[in-house]
Amino acid sequence: MQSIKSHLASATFSRTTIFGRRWQLEDMIAAYLRQIRAASAIDLGSHAVVGRPVRYWGAEEAADDERAVARMREALGKGRLRRRDVRVRAGRGGSAVRGRGSPARS
Repeated sequence: MQSIKSHLASATFSRTTIFGRRWQLEDMIAAYLRQIRAASAIDLGSHAVVGRPVRYWGAEEAADDERAVARMREALGKGRLRRRDVRVRAGRGGSAVRGRGSPARS
């Protein structure tokens, strides 16, 4: 089984059917994020720094990577994160956080 986000760069994969329900890829990611937020004992807020691979799996051109980032941003918005407060960072910088939840400077 592949990670859901590994399909973000694909122009041909946009939806699937799971147990008879049709899901767009962005909606599956958003549902996952909403479940994480609902299960959290604390308010996670609406700001996020999201790590992304330097090159998404299956991306052959820059346009594929751009598509993947755009789809991830859409999913994050649907997952109740304000789009203007989301930063997508390539490589290890995306997961590096220092101090009180502020993103590390790279």
